Amino acid sequence: MQKEDFNGLEEYELEPEVWEEVEKTEQTAFLATIGTPLETDKDIEESLNELERLAETAGIDVLGVYRQRRSTPDRATYFGKGFLTELSQKMMQAQADLLIVNDELSPSQARNIERDFQIKVIDRTEVILYIFHNRAKTREAKLQVRLAELEYQLPRLKRLWEHFDKERGGIRNKGGTATRGMGEKQIEIDKRLITDNIRKINKAIESIQHQKETQRKQREKARKICLVGYTNAGKSTLFNYLTQAGVLVEDKLFATLDSTFWCINYVFLSCKT
Repeated sequence: MQKEDFNGLEEYELEPEVWEEVEKTEQTAFLATIGTPLETDKDIEESLNELERLAETAGIDVLGVYRQRRSTPDRATYFGKGFLTELSQKMMQAQADLLIVNDELSPSQARNIERDFQIKVIDRTEVILYIFHNRAKTREAKLQVRLAELEYQLPRLKRLWEHFDKERGGIRNKGGTATRGMGEKQIEIDKRLITDNIRKINKAIESIQHQKETQRKQREKARKICLVGYTNAGKSTLFNYLTQAGVLVEDKLFATLDSTFWCINYVFLSCKT
């Protein structure tokens, strides 16, 4: 048996201090979701259960789970204002660090919730990205996760830097006229840096994919079998049973992110979440 190792090219360097800067600082959270008229109680419960498992995989303790029935999310704050006011009070009493929303929030929705209700909020996508960041092992996986993080951050820069200007207070010149805050200037710099990094990462991923395509052509005559399925469905367990490859197996969502290739008598098996 021969295991194939696909190493990425060195066109884009992931600085260690940048990659390792994601650390778990929040330890407790409330979960909240909106139930639309088209969703049954069972649908909502299953979705919330999965979100709770995602939070646990990310190392976050869930202190409470809440839902609000409404036809559509509020454009400004996602949930209704009364619901958020009550939720903010309960979070303060329970000393919960953050609110996890079972959906993807728009930048303005997240900004308004944090500003108006003093709730630190993240959405389902951020939890998944955090898990991906911590579990990516190969160079290609790290590049793909970094790309997803940057594309998620880009439209949310205003939310980050508005907080900075708010903490520093309004900025005015000697004549009393309001000027652009440091946050506005920094947004332009950060946008340019992120856009440049996205371009470089895309180029590096394209190079890796081109390298893989070349390697695939070299084994066109070999039979190929792929194991695919939903996260935590048992793909890695089956893969290990067939190959004794020793792939990581855990009862957690997204435990395995990287593709694993194994050759058995000229039959290539591939396993990927």
